[in-house]
Parts: sequence; C-alpha cells; structure tokens
Amino acid sequence: DTINDTIYKVTCELAEHYDHNLRKEAEKTLIAFYPDEGSMKRYSGMINMPYAFGMKKRDWETGKILGLDVMNADLVKGKNVLIVDDICSRGGTFFHSAKALKSAGANKIYLYVTHLETTVFDGELLNSGLVEKIYTTNSIFPKEKQSDMIEILGMNY
Repeated sequence: DTINDTIYKVTCELAEHYDHNLRKEAEKTLIAFYPDEGSMKRYSGMINMPYAFGMKKRDWETGKILGLDVMNADLVKGKNVLIVDDICSRGGTFFHSAKALKSAGANKIYLYVTHLETTVFDGELLNSGLVEKIYTTNSIFPKEKQSDMIEILGMNY
C-alpha cells in the first residue's frame, strides 16, 4: 500500500534515520491534509491519523484556483503535514494548499499523489520551497524524469 509506504518514509525522514523509537515520535508530529472534500472522503478512512482539509476558492468563470482555506487549521500549527490526493498535473492545488498550510503554522510539508504528470515541471510547486518532497507511483511518471524533489515508490502499473 503506497500511502502507508509514504507515511513510513516521511516519518523516517523526520526522524532522520530508521530508529523505531524516533520514528514513533515523528509519527506524533505528522498529520494528513486533503486538499478538498473529495480527497478527504476518499482517503481519510484509509489513513489512521488526525487530518485537516481544504476548501478551494475558485474563479468560476476561468476555473483558476485563487486560494484555499484550511479547515481544522488548529491541528496544523507546529505539525508536519502529508498532503494526500490522487493526481497532480501542474501542482496548483498543492501549491495553494502548501501556502495555506504554512500560513496556518505547518512545519515540513510532503505530498503523496498516486499519479504525477510531467506537467508538474511547468507549475510553481517544485520551485516554491513549500514542499519537502513529492512521493508518487510509476503509473504515469517516467523514471527517466529525475528530480531530487520526486521519489517514485515501488508500485508497478
């Protein structure tokens, strides 16, 4: 299960090595974040940790995301956050999520998406400094597209 693999990797990174006791402490500092109600409904039952979620603000004529409000923002302050969703194209949703999470007092932010499009290189997310790392599968992201920011997890589609 790649979501649980990601949680394991993030807590190991937060603990700075694979020491079991430090990893358990790191788990206490990690919460999940779902960028919209759809992802919250889809994934919150799969992940056993506290969570916050986002409500996007859009320009309904253009569809452009103007910002994002964090619901349960009190849970975010002083925590590390794993954003969870199914797909990332240019990364706009996650850029706005990370900005709002940082404003709410989040420490480190990580992103897990099952499907990562190469168009993420065209967006603001990778160069924003807001997200520590993106975890994804090899469902559509080619291994030859290298970035220190992206880790492809061991799932074969």
